[in-house]
Amino acid sequence: MKFYAPFKYSTTFVLGLTLNFIQHAQTFGPNNSATHTNSTSVGTFSWSNPNFVASSDNQHASVTNKGLTNYLSATNFGFSLPVTTSITGIQLDIEKSTLSPTVVTTLNGWTAGLTKTISPGSNRMLLLIYSGENGTLRDITGLTYGGQSMTQIVEGGIVTSFAAKMEYWVLLESGIAAASNTSFVPNFAAGAVSADVVNFYASAVYAGVDQMLPFTSTQIFTTSATATTLAVSPTLATTGGGMVVSAIHCGNNTTPNRTPGGTNTYSVSAGFTEVLDTYTANPTATASGICTQISQQSITAAGTVAPSYTFAGTPNRQIVIYTNLTCIRELDNSVRLVKGGLETGSNLAYTVFPWNTVDTYTSYGSSSNLWGTTWSVAEINASNFGAVLSASVSNGTARVDHMRITVTGISTLPVELIHFYGKEQGKHILLEWQTASEKQNKQFVIERMSSLGVFSEIGTRKGKGNSLVINSYEFLDDAPLAGVNYYRIRQEDFDGHYDYSKIISIHRGEETIFTVYPNPSSDGNFNLVSDQIIHEGVYIYSSDMKLIKRVEGNNSPALEISITELADGVYFLLFNTGSEQKIKKVEKFCR
Repeated sequence: MKFYAPFKYSTTFVLGLTLNFIQHAQTFGPNNSATHTNSTSVGTFSWSNPNFVASSDNQHASVTNKGLTNYLSATNFGFSLPVTTSITGIQLDIEKSTLSPTVVTTLNGWTAGLTKTISPGSNRMLLLIYSGENGTLRDITGLTYGGQSMTQIVEGGIVTSFAAKMEYWVLLESGIAAASNTSFVPNFAAGAVSADVVNFYASAVYAGVDQMLPFTSTQIFTTSATATTLAVSPTLATTGGGMVVSAIHCGNNTTPNRTPGGTNTYSVSAGFTEVLDTYTANPTATASGICTQISQQSITAAGTVAPSYTFAGTPNRQIVIYTNLTCIRELDNSVRLVKGGLETGSNLAYTVFPWNTVDTYTSYGSSSNLWGTTWSVAEINASNFGAVLSASVSNGTARVDHMRITVTGISTLPVELIHFYGKEQGKHILLEWQTASEKQNKQFVIERMSSLGVFSEIGTRKGKGNSLVINSYEFLDDAPLAGVNYYRIRQEDFDGHYDYSKIISIHRGEETIFTVYPNPSSDGNFNLVSDQIIHEGVYIYSSDMKLIKRVEGNNSPALEISITELADGVYFLLFNTGSEQKIKKVEKFCR
């Protein structure tokens, strides 16, 4: 018997009584498949061991050939949804990975200047780094290589007595192949150019770079501190098989001074390999200019890195830009559901996000996504219901460890609980409730919230089993808490299923006055003000009364509360004043 009913209502008549009906949300699964095969309706290459996707056990269906795969088909998921269920959403989870992909490698090493000869290769990426100083920040607005427009991926600057600037520009395989010559042509934004402006350009070409997502993360660090050793932050997220490229710029010469083109201006931390290190002189004063060092690190497994540097002198303006280049990996080609034995509905494949190098679940669809079609209970329960996946294999081996499906639906069930309320009775609190009908009802468990915000059992009442007449129940709490008491009823079926009633509150004694503002909040920040000291802090609950976090008290009647990290929605704040417990509903709706 289910009686907690915050959803949609309809009405019917049974034995002369008006009963309410609800649409009760239910989740079925996740279920595993029992039938697996290759479907040749798409792609060229078949999956080995398709039956290995039945469970998450590090055994994989796999494809090594480069190109589009057949559909990896998983059906017979063993659902048995009630016939009264209306399907609202289907979520497919696929655990997949790339095995032994080719890593990012250096095809043509780092050289200074505005020309670059590029060797033949595949999945190439041309990277140019600009390092410069001027009286004001000087910005490159466009850059071409061989007539092909390059793309700026990051830039950083710092201004002290002079202005320093660093920029990263890239050109991918299609642009490299179309280039008509080997020259770079930069275009700068309009602005004053100092007589002692310094410009430095360096470039390299990498192979095995993912063309859809060539880099996954980039960080910028700037400082005007004069410390010789520089620890860079924050850390940079890396990907297995990738390459981290880090460049540092200093607007000063070393001690003793390097001649133009001189090396060893910087040393870099272990793990990084220096690939270029040079001093570029100021045209009006050769003892002043910029030091630029570029280093890189091949990444074996995903993690984080942050370089550190030691300057061979006293620095002034310093910029560090460090980025993670990603290796070419497998992509989704098509992900669809199977209805009546046929692929159907929308293709929800993530065609631009490469597969990870470790087994990772990717979710397709959701509890409110029907994949562009409609579903009956019979179609979900059928043995030929399932899902298919086709991949685009470019590097390494595409592997699938597990495919599972979760179905969400709404079942129409009678609302048996028609009243639940309480009242003071001397020093006690009397709880009363009524049911209009009961199905397999074993008992009611009465629960009260403690001062710590946790519901616990304080008594039971035996149910009527099956009934179509009105039944009345009551329970006397002979030891209620001071202040506000919160109660709920847990109804238990004979088969072990249970559900909760709504939560009701009954106040005893003198009431604490308090307020929470702003409510609703547009940013998740609230102020709680009470006429009593707030003891034990404030407990924050979700709309279904699950404890999410606790905010420490400050031994005062006022407290700032922040839930900026939580999703928009309704929450409850619960706190104790020592003599009583208070609860307040708040709403967070960011615009």
